[in-house]
Amino acid sequence: MNLKGFYLKFANLTLNKNLIIFILISFALLVTSVYIKSVLLKYYGFYEPDGFFHFAVVRAAINNNFIVPNTLSLSGWPTHAEVTEPAGLYYMTVIPYAILQFFGINYYDIMRLIPILFGILDILLGYYLAKSYRKDLFFSLLVVALIALNLGLSARTSGTIYRGDSFATTFLLLALIFLVKGLKTDESKHMYLPYAATGLMLGLSTGVWNGGIFAVAIILFATVIMMSLSFITDNLKILNKVNYILLSLVIWFLIESLFLFMNVIKFVNAAFSWPLFPVILIFIGIGNLILTTLLKSKDRFRVYTCNIERRIGTIFAFGVIAFVITSIIFPAIIYNVFIANGFYIKGSNSASFASTIQELQPPTTSFLYASFGIVPFFTPMSIIMYLSTYFLNDTVAFWLLSLIAIVPYFFLDVEGQQENKLLSGNAVFRFHIEPALLILAAYYLLTEYLQMYAVRFNSLIAVPLSIFAAYTLYWLTLRLGKYKVVGIAIVVVLIVSIINTDLIYSQNLVQADQINPNFIGAMAWMKNNTPSNAVVLTLWPDGSVVEGVANRTSITDSVGSQDPSIANPFAAFLLNNSNQAQFLLNPLSSKPSYFVARYAWLIETSGIYTESELNASAYNYAYAQFTSFQENANANGTLVTLSSQQGIGAQLQISTRGNNTGINAIATFGNNASAVQRVVFFNLSDGNYSAINQTAYNQTNGGTLLVEYSDVPKPGYFINVTGAYLFNKGIAESNLFKLLFLCGPQKCEWDNNIATMQLVYNNPDTKITAVLR
Repeated sequence: MNLKGFYLKFANLTLNKNLIIFILISFALLVTSVYIKSVLLKYYGFYEPDGFFHFAVVRAAINNNFIVPNTLSLSGWPTHAEVTEPAGLYYMTVIPYAILQFFGINYYDIMRLIPILFGILDILLGYYLAKSYRKDLFFSLLVVALIALNLGLSARTSGTIYRGDSFATTFLLLALIFLVKGLKTDESKHMYLPYAATGLMLGLSTGVWNGGIFAVAIILFATVIMMSLSFITDNLKILNKVNYILLSLVIWFLIESLFLFMNVIKFVNAAFSWPLFPVILIFIGIGNLILTTLLKSKDRFRVYTCNIERRIGTIFAFGVIAFVITSIIFPAIIYNVFIANGFYIKGSNSASFASTIQELQPPTTSFLYASFGIVPFFTPMSIIMYLSTYFLNDTVAFWLLSLIAIVPYFFLDVEGQQENKLLSGNAVFRFHIEPALLILAAYYLLTEYLQMYAVRFNSLIAVPLSIFAAYTLYWLTLRLGKYKVVGIAIVVVLIVSIINTDLIYSQNLVQADQINPNFIGAMAWMKNNTPSNAVVLTLWPDGSVVEGVANRTSITDSVGSQDPSIANPFAAFLLNNSNQAQFLLNPLSSKPSYFVARYAWLIETSGIYTESELNASAYNYAYAQFTSFQENANANGTLVTLSSQQGIGAQLQISTRGNNTGINAIATFGNNASAVQRVVFFNLSDGNYSAINQTAYNQTNGGTLLVEYSDVPKPGYFINVTGAYLFNKGIAESNLFKLLFLCGPQKCEWDNNIATMQLVYNNPDTKITAVLR
């Protein structure tokens, strides 16, 4: 095109009022999305512990001449943990930093900001993929709105969230866009390029995330659907292009093999590696050859091809034969791809250890609503997903219902639409098959399946869910005919309500795992006041923060050394009530030089209990936090009345007659009352404590009343109470309780002086104790 022609085309675009409206509204939606995704930037560091681990790896890579190390020297001791995430995850920061460092930009800021950039790319690429299906501007605007405002996508593309799946969706979308372009390209000398680009993008998806092979599974699934429907509808043109899709998968496989050889990626699912994956490609290629031959020679094979009923029967028979053969020869393929959750690596986690990882739990209805709002109710497949949280636990039934639920979209067609027009064309019921629709269907169904298994996959399903929901609203609005304005008004109200919900939700976001300024401050103190070779023992999520902020070695962390063989015995040690300290000194704990304990661990007691696999009753390890208290003082002493949201109360009477101080504590449970065995007064600021056993009662409930107080005096009162807890017997006698509340600035000892520790740092969140021996 010459310069004059380009200018005239640009002028025509700028004069298109509909296009101007689309651009302005889309820009406003992008700005809103960036604002929502930027809320977490007000916090220091990263949203969750994994980000701190990844930061430590990036720092090591930059100090290692921009080469990602195979092991992180801060992870695990005395054997350092292997970096199991793909090197591409870290090069997403290292490569930009190699350039931007000359402009004064540091890698810390790049790590915190780059997920937002990929979130914007996901919006733009999602729009471009949807545009290959329908070019109407109203539909495109809906796609942009629903993707931009999707909190499920923001779960991985917000500032401070640094994960492999923050980037994998972008490369998948590029792969699908190139694939659609290839399917729409007629025979030419350049038609190989889109398929080659598809394979390259699939390779990059694998190179940034261990679960990136889900993108390959989508292409495989789309290929099988395409072959089946093309044969049923007698579409020889699409069948001929399946071979090019297989070529893109061969390119991906070569890239994956190269990445494995170069140690860019450490492992892949068995079904997507040598020798199984080449067999899958050959199997599909043979199937496509047979179907193509049948259609090319319909007269010769009329019994299989003479009408649509016969062709449906042929495809059904092929499917049964393929399933039986695969189940017999390669049962792992069926298990990993369709039955189990084969698109991410659990590593060596034991069942008890993995069960406490929140992101690996199946989604609840409330989780789905928090991620997607009411958007899923605009697609029948998503309603199936909602129902699965109640009673649909059978994988086969889930697949069948989801496949049936997506069928209506093959009949919701639009005729007479015009590019760069708002709501052009007419909504009709007419069977149609388009490559873009088949690819979108495969994209949605497989990510829906993943979402059913684990909450962590909400970002993967966000884009296809948004596209299908947008198409539903678009088609229904067109169907209203002359009353289209009603549909537009409903859509506007819907978008405004989603924006309002997103803004409210984002303003209430806090960092995961109780990460807070006090914890970060404690880690900064450790960085400046402990030897560089110090080894730290702490709960595994906090170990990543030790590595990332304190720059010290942690025995366990949330990624590299998330090792049940250490973490489970450590959990058992925390809740052990025998006062044994051998764990602190034996090789299993790697004989740490420092111990980091956090008061926030009390919130995680149930998770620690599950990991430790204790046989005792969980009730023994329960506690109640008093949310309100009232103090009354007179000449004889102080009476503190406490109450909790669980309906548990307590009364603490502190007598100050003469030179003696008397303590009387009673816990109340409804109409029942019992004496508390011990009262502990604890100063949260400096770690000083006083523990008093009650002796005035023949029988106590074995619990401990912990009273936190301020070192700022309260005139007329014995102490200045700031908070209180009631601990049941098991946790009150555990090492966890002792570490948190009974290990002060003086030395504290375990088991007849076998182990000795001393508090060296304390703030309202974190205690750092030195392990002396």
